[in-house]
Amino acid sequence: LDSYPMTLCDDNLITDFTQRKAVIYLHHMLSFKQIPYSKHSCVVCDCKNAEELLFLIQEHEKEDPIISAILTNDSLSITGPQFLFINRSDLCKHFLKNVSPKQFRDFKKQTLNYFWHIHKQSLSSNCFPS
Repeated sequence: LDSYPMTLCDDNLITDFTQRKAVIYLHHMLSFKQIPYSKHSCVVCDCKNAEELLFLIQEHEKEDPIISAILTNDSLSITGPQFLFINRSDLCKHFLKNVSPKQFRDFKKQTLNYFWHIHKQSLSSNCFPS
């Protein structure tokens, strides 16, 4: 993943989870010329809250303890685009305090990569990063 959006957030003191993920998602979608977002039809990106994301995850039978922690956080309702860009630091800071590197690797391999694949398939076949 391109580190520019994270650097941009750091340089501008953007620390809020929601705002950071919005900047990262915007940068990603710009690279695929999928702005406005309405040009992009994706079942993951269409999840506007944790409830919709939970339904999608259950539908694809990808439930696990990390997913449960993410989706049951009362103080932060995660969207599909935010979910795609979640990292271990986010998990430890906002959802689960003690996620080991191995636990995160397993979660990324079994769950995140699965939904990334769905997302990438939904990008128009003629839209590639510049």
